[in-house]
Parts: sequence; C-alpha cells; structure tokens
Amino acid sequence: MNIDKLTKEYLHSVEIEWSKLRLGIAEDSKSISLEKVFVGLNATQTILIPPLDNRDELVETTERHKLENSYFLKRNSNPEKPNKQDFPVQLSALTAVKENQHLVFLGEPGSGKSTLLKFIGLCFAKQEACWPEKFLHMNENRVPIFLRLSDFSKQIERLETPSFLYEYLTNAVTNKIQNPSNAREMIKKWSDPHNNRLLILLDGLDESKERALVIEKVREFANSTIGQNSRIIITTRLAGYGTLSDSRQSEKAQSFKEFTLQPLKDHEINNYVTGWFCELHSNWSVAKTTDETEKLTKRLESQPGLKHLCTNPLFLSMFIQTSQFADFAKNRAELYDSFVKNQWERAKEQGVAHDLKHIIDELEALAWHIHAGGDSSESNLFANTILKHPPGLSDNLGISQDCISIARKNMGLLANVQGHLSFIHTRLHCKKDAIKLIQIALSSVSEKFNIIRAHQ
Repeated sequence: MNIDKLTKEYLHSVEIEWSKLRLGIAEDSKSISLEKVFVGLNATQTILIPPLDNRDELVETTERHKLENSYFLKRNSNPEKPNKQDFPVQLSALTAVKENQHLVFLGEPGSGKSTLLKFIGLCFAKQEACWPEKFLHMNENRVPIFLRLSDFSKQIERLETPSFLYEYLTNAVTNKIQNPSNAREMIKKWSDPHNNRLLILLDGLDESKERALVIEKVREFANSTIGQNSRIIITTRLAGYGTLSDSRQSEKAQSFKEFTLQPLKDHEINNYVTGWFCELHSNWSVAKTTDETEKLTKRLESQPGLKHLCTNPLFLSMFIQTSQFADFAKNRAELYDSFVKNQWERAKEQGVAHDLKHIIDELEALAWHIHAGGDSSESNLFANTILKHPPGLSDNLGISQDCISIARKNMGLLANVQGHLSFIHTRLHCKKDAIKLIQIALSSVSEKFNIIRAHQ
C-alpha cells in the first residue's frame, strides 16, 4: 500500500469538493469558486468566558464596547478608564489559525464560520500549490478532515473515548476513497505521534443534539496523545456554546482558544462584492465589474439599515444575488425574510419537524412584545405571560420553550443577552427600528403582505 499516493488522491478529492461554494441548499444548485469570493475575516480573541447563563450571545464589536452595559466594562473596577486587557484582541482569523493549535471560531448565523473552515481545509488540500504558505503563512503539510458535528452527535453515545473521534475520522476518509481498510492505515500514518499531520475541522457544534456530551468527548480527544499533536478547529454559534476550555486540564494539554468572527468592514464588503460579481458575471469586463460594484456599495451607503445587515456575509451574498432582479431585497425586511427561510431549511436538515407558521406567529408576537416595551426575560416569557401582539394574531398568544429553542439553537434568530431574549441581527443603537423590521419580515414569511405594504 502506497500511503503517499493515497494521500495525494484523498487531497485531490477534497480539493475538488471544497473549491466550490454552492449557492443554494439543493444538490443541483449552481456553484462558484470559493477562492474567488473568499474574504479574510477578522476575529476577536475571547479574554474572559462568563458562565453560560450570563454569556452575551451577540457578537462583541467595537461599538458595543463603548456601552456601559457591556460585560467587558462591567467587570472592570473603573469603567471610566478600562484597561487594555479588558478588551478583546482583534486579528485576522487566518492568523489565529497559525498561532493556535486548538481553537474555536464563534459567530452569528451567516458570519462565515463554515466557509472559513472549508477555506482553511482547502489551503492544506492544495499543498502542492503552496497554499498553506501563501494564505496562512504556515510551513506545514497537514491533512484536513472535515466533520459535521450534527452528523457525528448521532453516533456519539455508542462510541468510546478517545477512539470515538478516531473511528469517525476513518469513516470520513472512507467516504472519499471507498476503502475502509486503506482509510484506517492512512489515519494511522497521519496520526503518528512522531509525524502528526492531522488537521481536524469540526463544523457546527451548535447543531449537535448532545452538545454537552460532544464538548466533553472532543475535549478528552484533544487531550489525548493524538489530539495534542493535531490541529483542531471548531465552529459554533454563540447561543448555547458554553466553553471548550477546561481549567482542570494538565499543563501539557492544549487549551482551546476562542475567537469571535467580526462583521465585514467597508473594504471587505467591496472586495466581497467584486469577487461575487466576477463569478456570477464572468462575461463582464473589468470596467463593468468595477462600475457595478461601485453602484451596489453606494446603494448600501444610502440605506444604513440595509448596509448594517450586509456586514453579515450571508446577508451580503443574498443581496448580491438578488440586487440585479426587479426590486427584490430593496429593503431590510425582504432581505430578512429570505434569511429566515434559509435558516428554516437549515433547521429542517437538523431534524426539526415543527410547523413553521406556528413558530413564525410566536416570533412575530415576540417582536411586537419587545417593540412595545414588554419584558423579554426568559423567566417572564415562560411564566405563562400573554405577549403584546400585533393585529390578526390570537389574543392569548404566548411563547413556548420549544419555539425559543428552535429559533435560538436551530435557526439562529434569537440570542440571550444578559438574561433577555433579543433578535440576533439587531444592534443596541437602533433596536426599536430593527425590531419593527423583523416583525414586518416575519409577517411576510406568514404571507401577511399587507403589513409590509403599509410600512413601505
């Protein structure tokens, strides 16, 4: 058996798979080049992890650090003169990969977590083209293995630690080379403690049904001999994450460093739009691509609320794809409507079998409740509280724990912010306007188009 030859075949297989970014959920959806549209994201390193119940599930940005109720300032003895170490360290996400053996990327839905993970894997798959040095400034010949933790958690209870992840890695390689015996020998070679080449990419910790168990077993694997010599990168949403850091681990064990992906900046938006236009309209000249990019970015500048949503890569990609057609996505409500539908498809992939209309009705009532000044603490909402509600919904509408769980953990629409529920794509300085647009958009999902027309 020629392991080096099999390794090249495996890397070629994953290169083909990861080099394309599918535009839709369907298998036959159009694909574009990941290399052409990828934009390096920035991330902030988490300095202090508060207990899970107290963690703020919205991304910490420079703007939010200035607010008095930010826990980064609250924990400082003198909020008037915060210390530098009280604020997250910001750096390129790719630099974080280079500098940390084990790390976690956290982010809001659509912040680019999975795409980042695939691009990192693609860099190592294209070793012969020197991509690790070109994009990551790393001189390592790692072999990337990508695992979706939502699939993995279905098997976790029957697998022992630390062999459970080793077995799952073998299954992932078998799917590519169609030979279980060869796959086992390849994993054995790649995980040799004297020449460990494994790069383990674990996507979607938040989508794991047995999240606490998955966290514990991943942590144990990371502290094993194989795990300590492997690079391990995990992605997850903020909601319900907790932490992979373990204060009880030995000094020799690798600690998971945690980084939160940041919204796109102006120059990143411009580069992102240019890359997408080059891929979607390959017949355009350079001059036309530049002109169309300028038109779209000016359009965003003229609509601050829309631009704010488009600092999220998923929102921006949806806006780019629809901006050329009729008046679709001309306002934030329609763009949010598309996002909700996209997240519902993701939730169904995770096995959610609830009625979408019932969930949307409850969320619409919650948006009105918050907009009208109602108490949005979870303890209040679950205490049989009747929500302030919009016209057309039941006078006795409350909100269920199932709805909160689906909207927060499966769809990524809600976050726990200092004990209160908030819609995840609002920001504190424009909260009331954002809540109103969410209510309008949710009405659209429920096919109540009259409310949208009344506010246009």
